[in-house]
Amino acid sequence: MRRDFYTTFIGAKGVAFAWVGAFLGPVFIGIYIEARTNEHLWLGIGFLVISLLCMRDGLVGFKHGVVSDFVVYFFVTLGLLVVGISLTWTRFQ
Repeated sequence: MRRDFYTTFIGAKGVAFAWVGAFLGPVFIGIYIEARTNEHLWLGIGFLVISLLCMRDGLVGFKHGVVSDFVVYFFVTLGLLVVGISLTWTRFQ
């Protein structure tokens, strides 16, 4: 897939934001469960939606045979999501 520099740069910033969201989304939802502040719930849901959209793009890349997009968009985001969930889970133990 040929992309120009602008599209690649915007995509890289979006992926970085999705990675941060995958890590912090469960944490914000955990804060909501503990403190009952709606702002944390909406931030957590927003971060998780962005992360899931990034993972969907990875699956689309895999469908088109672009393995690098699949690894970066899907596996790294999934790994950070698992780390965020486990961090939140251990906080409540």
